[in-house]
Amino acid sequence: MSADPAVRLQGLHRRFGEVRAVNGVDLEVPRGCTFGLLGPNGAGKTTTLKLLLGLLRPDSGTVELLGQPVSGASLPGLLARVGYVSEGRDLYDYLRVGELLALNARLYPSWDGDAVRRYLEIFNLPAGRRVDELSQGMKSQLALVLALGQRPELLVLDEPTGGLDPVMRREFLALVADEVAGGRTCVLSSHILHEVERVADLVAIMQHGRILAVRSMEAIRSNEKRIRFVPQHEVKEEDLRLAGVAAVERQGKGFVLSVSADLDAVIRRLAAVPHFVLEVIDLNLEDVFFDYVDKESGRRG
Repeated sequence: MSADPAVRLQGLHRRFGEVRAVNGVDLEVPRGCTFGLLGPNGAGKTTTLKLLLGLLRPDSGTVELLGQPVSGASLPGLLARVGYVSEGRDLYDYLRVGELLALNARLYPSWDGDAVRRYLEIFNLPAGRRVDELSQGMKSQLALVLALGQRPELLVLDEPTGGLDPVMRREFLALVADEVAGGRTCVLSSHILHEVERVADLVAIMQHGRILAVRSMEAIRSNEKRIRFVPQHEVKEEDLRLAGVAAVERQGKGFVLSVSADLDAVIRRLAAVPHFVLEVIDLNLEDVFFDYVDKESGRRG
């Protein structure tokens, strides 16, 4: 397998008038993982994905997919190795489901008809119905079937579960997880954080066109914690800014420490100080997300 990452973005910038939609993004997505791209509306996620796919050109910076630059005469062949579900679900509404699948089968030599039939059964999609007669959820399912049918090496999903009920959302994500387990790479942009937490190996948190952090879900589960600490005697806030402590907040007679690394070392240091309370609080992806976003908003406020 190639040592090149599935996606490499370096020094990426893109403006729309006075708005810096993407502002100096550096990012690498390893092969064979699910990578979550997170951020509030307007953070630059969709613009980043469009730059990644060559649908927009950067003002500066470079984009590589699957070890190749996203430019030049080789771009169509490169994009044939990528499956894409756009936020807008851009489909030919006047075609029937079966007709749209047949059209894609003619366009992609790698089309896997057996797999597509299995996907249709999983989602119970009616091959004889026109696309414009489908619900939004069914269109999301069809868009994923079209993206997977060509057997892509890289799957790019922009808010893919919009319109799905909870049962179908679970089926959708399970199918994506199965495809990644089979060796594919997935870049998933979503604002539904608990979904990303369920399937992602790595996440990047984005705001104001910048990447604030890239963390593995394993590291978040093991290292991202809050510690509620109430000392017996007065302790200066600056004395609690230890290695691995991202933030210290005064809370009554005690403190809340946000820890992002070296958890055991931080606990040992605090335990050596006479205290009434030393409590470790687990965080989920939503907690971590808002820590970074709120901190960035405070810096710009």
